[in-house]
Amino acid sequence: MNPLLDFDSIPTAAISCCVALIVLIINNFLTLPERFNPIAVITLLAKRIDNKVRPTPKSSIQQHLISGSLSYVVIFVPLLVILYIALSLVEYGVFFECVILFFAASFQPQKRTFIKVQQALNNEKKLLARQWLSSIVKRDTEVLSPIGIGKAAIEALILRYVYQILTPILVYLAFGVVMALAYRIALECYWQWKQPRNPDDSFSKPMALVCRIFQFIPMLITLLLCFLFIVKRTKVSRENVTTSKPKLTLKTLSPLLFHTVGKRLGFTLGGPVQYSGIRKKLPRYGSPTQVKMSDMLVTVYTLNTITLVVSGFLLILTTVLIVA
Repeated sequence: MNPLLDFDSIPTAAISCCVALIVLIINNFLTLPERFNPIAVITLLAKRIDNKVRPTPKSSIQQHLISGSLSYVVIFVPLLVILYIALSLVEYGVFFECVILFFAASFQPQKRTFIKVQQALNNEKKLLARQWLSSIVKRDTEVLSPIGIGKAAIEALILRYVYQILTPILVYLAFGVVMALAYRIALECYWQWKQPRNPDDSFSKPMALVCRIFQFIPMLITLLLCFLFIVKRTKVSRENVTTSKPKLTLKTLSPLLFHTVGKRLGFTLGGPVQYSGIRKKLPRYGSPTQVKMSDMLVTVYTLNTITLVVSGFLLILTTVLIVA
C-alpha cells in the first residue's frame, strides 16, 4: 500500500493542520443559524451563571474572583473531561475534532451581522444599523453617528476575527481540540460576565486573564500578517484627527492591532466610547482620516486575505509533514 494513502502513517501534526485548514475553508463559506450552534447554548448558560452565581456588589473582591473561577471550573471542566475521554474512545476521532473545532471557531454569524450593518449604513438606515451593531458590541449604540457605527463595527470585526477564528485554531494546533473548546467557552463566559460600566468588576477577571494568555500569540501573529500582507493605502485628508501609538504590552495588544490596521488601511480607529451612559475617553489610533463606508468592505477583504494566507501556510505545512 502506498504510505501516502495509509491514514495511520500520516503524522498527527499533519492531520491537525489538515483539520485546521478544512475548518478555515468551511467557516468561510458555511453559516449555521444560531439555534443550531452549540456555542449559543454556552452563551445562554453563561448568562444564567452570571445571574445566579455573581456575588453582590458589597462582597469582597476575593469572593468575586473565587466565584468567577469556580463557576467555570465546576460547571464546564467536568464536561470538557467527559468530552476528552469520549474522543479518545471513538473510532473516527478526527471527524469529531473537525466538527468541534468548527463550532469553537465559529465566526460567520458575526461577519454576516457586520455586512448587515454596512448595508444599512449604505441605505442610510441608521436605526437599523445601530440595532444590528448592538448584537456584536457592548457599547451604547444609540448615540453613535454613522462614522461611529462604522468604526465600532470595524473594531468588533477585527477583534472577533482574532478571538473567534485564529485563537481557537492556534490553540487546537498547540494543545488539541478540547483546549480550543475550553478557550471558546472561557471567551463566551467573559463576554457575558464582563460589565464595562463597572471598573471594579472582578467576577469576570479570571476569564479575562485566561483569554488574554491564549490570545497573546495569535494577536502578535495577526499584527505580523497585517504588516506583511496588507497593502498600505494612501489617502489625502484635510481632517485634523490626533492619533497616538500604543506600546506593546499584554493589555495594549488590541490598540496596537487597531493602530497597525488603521495605518495600513488609512483610517482612524479607537476614540471615546460610552457604556450605559458613562463616556470613557480612549486614544485614537491609525491614520488621521475618519472611517468611510467603503472602508468597511475593505476591512472584510483584508480579513479574507489573512485567511487566505493562513490557509496557504497550513496547506504547505500539511504537505511538508506528509511527504517528510
